[in-house]
Amino acid sequence: MSTDLSRLAWTFVPDRPFGMAPLGSCEQRGPHRPLDTDTRIADAVTRAVAGRLPGQVVAPPIAYAADEGARLLAEPVDDIVGRVRTGARL
Repeated sequence: MSTDLSRLAWTFVPDRPFGMAPLGSCEQRGPHRPLDTDTRIADAVTRAVAGRLPGQVVAPPIAYAADEGARLLAEPVDDIVGRVRTGARL
């Protein structure tokens, strides 16, 4: 079964899955790299870990930016991290 949550129909999502969400920044890394380099790396690492652990599903990557103009992107990430820390269900 696929571990990619974004490719699963809801009827194929395991009961009470343990989900992992790749989290990476979206920022300039020079003229030769895409803006989502860190997000791509986080996605690859998350998928590698999920492939070794049973019952894991991988959510679509969450890209965030740290500059003042992208603060609206960081707020949902802070909310998700806070919920995970307290054990709340998303």
